[in-house]
Amino acid sequence: METGAAGVTPQALRAALEVLATDAPTEDDPRPTAPPTRTPQARMRRLAGDLHDGAIQALIVAGYDLVELVETTDLSPAARELAERVGARIDEAYDQMRHVLTDLSRADDPGDPELPLVDALRACCAGGRLVPEPTRLVTVGTGPEPVGSARDVVVRAVREGLANARKHAVATRALVTVRRGRRWWTVEVDDDGTGDEHTLRGAMTDPSAEEPGAAYGLRSLALEAAAAGGRIWITTAPGLGGIRLSVSVPAGRD
Repeated sequence: METGAAGVTPQALRAALEVLATDAPTEDDPRPTAPPTRTPQARMRRLAGDLHDGAIQALIVAGYDLVELVETTDLSPAARELAERVGARIDEAYDQMRHVLTDLSRADDPGDPELPLVDALRACCAGGRLVPEPTRLVTVGTGPEPVGSARDVVVRAVREGLANARKHAVATRALVTVRRGRRWWTVEVDDDGTGDEHTLRGAMTDPSAEEPGAAYGLRSLALEAAAAGGRIWITTAPGLGGIRLSVSVPAGRD
């Protein structure tokens, strides 16, 4: 069984998180009470989101900082050896956290209509398996969730975008941005892969064009989006440099 530098296994870490998810203050407990969460499963999802957006990102930054320290500083042999041990511990902690996040997210079915849409998209990101970095999810604004077929289109767009990034564009990083509004939700899936926006756009609109495998699913997705009152489009991802798949659907109605 794998253990980290401190002898903590992924199973033990998950067990501790389950205690946190179900633990609640008693009348004799002076801890301040947080707003109630509906179910232990919802609390587990919240913990998974906090870990993904907080601890995982902090470990990545710490690793980059350590690499910069080693590469830009004239360290003594003893200090360099210590830095290498710290780096190994960061790697072990990162791997353990990824195992825990995968386990926590496995119970969430993105297609479950009872699951909040942002949690469903976070589950899609956890299942994307883009390496070496986890897929980040960023939310902007507020607004009522899309429902029915519009919701299904959003979930499928994120799944399709991440699958294409992994299988066809050989991406190593991806970013999902959810822009929530009162009338429309727009979701963007960015990657750093090798896809070409002009080739994909042409293949999506011209069934006779010579097309990469990704275009089959995108053409079907475009039809589903249109049927739900929305649309999809392809551009270059401004930050990562690969493809950006965007989908907009009406908010708050079927």
